[in-house]
Amino acid sequence: MTTTAPPPEALATAPKAIVISQFDVLLGDIQEAKEKAAEAVFDYSTKAGNKDARSYVFAIRKLNARIESARTDAKAYALAYGRTVDSQAADLKDQVQALIRPHQDALDAITKAEADRVQRHRDMIHFITDLGRVQFGASAEALAISLESAKTADIDGLEEFKDEAAAALLETIRTLEAAHAKALADEAAAAELDQLREQQRIQQDKDAEAERERKAQERADAAAIAAVEESERKAAEAEARAEAAEAALARQQAIDEARDEEEANNTVRAMHLEELEAAFPITTEAEATAAVADAEHKLRNAIAERMKPLGRLGVVDALIAGTLHPAITIDWSRV
Repeated sequence: MTTTAPPPEALATAPKAIVISQFDVLLGDIQEAKEKAAEAVFDYSTKAGNKDARSYVFAIRKLNARIESARTDAKAYALAYGRTVDSQAADLKDQVQALIRPHQDALDAITKAEADRVQRHRDMIHFITDLGRVQFGASAEALAISLESAKTADIDGLEEFKDEAAAALLETIRTLEAAHAKALADEAAAAELDQLREQQRIQQDKDAEAERERKAQERADAAAIAAVEESERKAAEAEARAEAAEAALARQQAIDEARDEEEANNTVRAMHLEELEAAFPITTEAEATAAVADAEHKLRNAIAERMKPLGRLGVVDALIAGTLHPAITIDWSRV
């Protein structure tokens, strides 16, 4: 690929007014390079053309290096000259400053004194304002100290700031008085609450002690009742045993009496039988059977007649007592 070099008028040109001598020697070389540039045509696509183009560019760049070297030399001179100028100017300024300094120092001292005066007055106002910033949870004692400090604050020497300080002091005192009153009320309420809690704790202790005593008394009463019940139980058992022994004795006496009565009845029946046999002699077995059946019928009728007026419990009592009928007895040895 073949390209044409740019026209000479498109290349950079040196300033018309050249006053730096270090650049004078380069102007001819640059002009010569411009003239050769119009003839610089290369085939960049070929190895030889590419190499020639690189060599050309390298040679032109050497001009840049020479220009930079000349700039450095020229500037070194200029820097040295500038330092000389700066040194002389600084010396002149020092001489003038020496004339100004005594008066400026006096003016600065007055300015500083004024600033210090204003700052002292501002600090006093800030102190008064800070006193009025009540911290959360501040005690009544701490607030009383702050309030005393506010009330004794001296603002007479604050000059033109006196009115501002007086307004801040009034607001601070009002704030501290309100906060102090509230803190006193809160602390009194807290103290009363603590007292109530202490009384409640003491009452709870008393109630707990009374409950312990009550339970102890209940246990003692229960033990006493149990002892009495045990004593009564033993007495009842003894009485029951005595009654059982007495009942057993009575039953035995009844048995003995019934036995004696039975024996007497047997004797009577034997006598009646003898009388019957004497009056009506039984000569056959059939007559004997009929006689027994007749005797049983008469006995059944007699017992039934005896039971009618007694009722069920009366019959039971008569059986136990052995008084229902002479023919009926209970064998207590089998009961």
